[in-house]
Amino acid sequence: MKTLHEVPADVIGLFGQKSDAVRQERGAATLRRLHVQNLADCEKHIPTVVQWLWNEWGAEDGYRYLSDTEYRTRHCLGRGKFPMTFVATLDAVPVATVSLWTCDLQARQDLSPWLAALYVVPEMRSYGIGAAMVNHATGAAKMLGANSPYALHLITDRVGYYEALGWEFVEEAPLRDRYTRIYRRVLRDFPYRSLAD
Repeated sequence: MKTLHEVPADVIGLFGQKSDAVRQERGAATLRRLHVQNLADCEKHIPTVVQWLWNEWGAEDGYRYLSDTEYRTRHCLGRGKFPMTFVATLDAVPVATVSLWTCDLQARQDLSPWLAALYVVPEMRSYGIGAAMVNHATGAAKMLGANSPYALHLITDRVGYYEALGWEFVEEAPLRDRYTRIYRRVLRDFPYRSLAD
């Protein structure tokens, strides 16, 4: 399996400093080559995804050891049910991941499910891969049919990114020693029943 440092030159070559027009054109070409699948269907990529998650959030989330993150990741391999994790590859090289979890914020256990752990390797950012991952995970949640949730939630400190993808800001909530932002993306009509029914 190739690692991040073994990304083919033609893939890396797409991502230099270019004009916005060239960047958009190459980003579109990249998205056509992007392959997103459930991590449960390509478990060979688990070590790469675990390393990304641990490097990005491990210490912050209280996971002292890489094995803690691996344990959690291996228990997020649902097919057609939560929790599930997706990985994106470009020319068979993993470049991004995102998950759907039952809970991502202890202070709001009443909200479920959550879009979580969106990660794109740094050299592939700003080409639409993150948005493609968010849209893929959202689509997967919608495809659960009668079991699909009314809405997805997420926490982030990024202002503007998720709004541009159709998410709405809900509120700020405590997260350890700071506050974070909660967003919601409505997936289907709320099953409303009048009191007269």
